Amino acid sequence: MKKVFAILGVLLILMLGSACYFEVRSSLDAPTQTTPTTQAAQPAVTQVTPIDPSWKAPTTPDNSPVLPSIADVVEKAYPEVVTITTEQYVSDIFSRQVTQTGAGSGWILDKKGIIVTNNHVIEGATKIVVQLADGRTYPCNSSNVGNPLGKGIRAKEGTVSGVKVSLSMDEEESLYDLIETSAAINPGNSGGPLLNMKGEVIGITSAKIAEVGVEGMGYAISINSAMPILQELINKGYITRPFCGVELYTVDQSIAYHYGLGVDHGAAITFVQPGSPAAKAGLKRLDVITKYQGTDINSAPELLRALRNSQIGEDVTMTYVRGKTTLTATMQLTTSPPPQ
Repeated sequence: MKKVFAILGVLLILMLGSACYFEVRSSLDAPTQTTPTTQAAQPAVTQVTPIDPSWKAPTTPDNSPVLPSIADVVEKAYPEVVTITTEQYVSDIFSRQVTQTGAGSGWILDKKGIIVTNNHVIEGATKIVVQLADGRTYPCNSSNVGNPLGKGIRAKEGTVSGVKVSLSMDEEESLYDLIETSAAINPGNSGGPLLNMKGEVIGITSAKIAEVGVEGMGYAISINSAMPILQELINKGYITRPFCGVELYTVDQSIAYHYGLGVDHGAAITFVQPGSPAAKAGLKRLDVITKYQGTDINSAPELLRALRNSQIGEDVTMTYVRGKTTLTATMQLTTSPPPQ
C-alpha cells in the first residue's frame, strides 16, 4: 500500500510574517499594481485544503520517567526520526539550470504520516524524499537526532544553556523563543527534534552560530511555540495572524535622505493593501510608523513583533510621520487572509 506523507515546514518567522501584508520588503520601491484599487477591496482568497481539520496535538504524560542514558533516549526516538533529501533547480554562473541537492531532518508527529521539519529544508524543492529509520524511502510532493552533512541519522548530546533566546539572522529576519544548546547542529540536522532525557521533543533544531572566536552554539525552536503553528497548519492549511495590510521597510539615515522622509528611524510603509485596516485608517505609502500602542518603533521587525503580540479584533493606535507632520491612526486588526 502506498504511504502518503504530509510534510509541514515550520519556521518561527511565520509568527511574524503574517502580521502585516508581506512582512518586510527588500527596498522602498512600490510594487507594480495591475488591478485598479477599486476592484481590490479585499485580498484574493485561495481555497486551501487542510490536512486534517479535526486533528489535535498529542499530549505528553506529566509522569514520564527520566531514561537511564543517552543511548536509551536515542533508542526511544530513533524510529520517529527521518532524513529528508531534496532537489531543486538553480542557475549556475552561466545562467544554466542545474539540479542542486540538499539534506535535512524531520520527525514523525503522528502515525498518520505527518512529518515536521524546518521550512528552509524543503523550500523551493522540486523533489522531496523521506527516508525512515528502517531504510524505507517515500517520495513526497512538494539530544539532536538528525542527518548531519547528509550522512544518515546521527545523535549529538549537549546541555541547554538558555531558554526564550532571541536570535537576529539579518536585518529582516529574527527568531524568538529559542532553546540554546551545546549539542552540535550541522548541515542536515536542521528540522530534527531536540530531546530531553525523557525522550520527549522539546524543540526543533533550526540554527547555529559559527564564527571565529565563538563556540558553536545551536538553537532550536521551542516546541511550545511550534505546536500552535503545527496545530493551525494541520487544521486550516495556513497560519492566521493579526492583519493590518501593509508592507514595511526599516528606515535609517540614508533611506530617510534618499526618499525625503521626515524621520530617520521607524518602519516605512511601502505598500498598503486596498480595503485593509491600514487603508481604512488612512495610512499611505512612505508614511513612517514610529510608535505602536505608545511604544517606540525603530525598525520594521520591531513593528512586526508588536503586531504579532496583538489580538485579532483589537483596536490599535499607530503614530506615524507623513512628510514633516506627525499623525495618529487607529485601526481594528483583522484576520490575515489565506495564502495567495
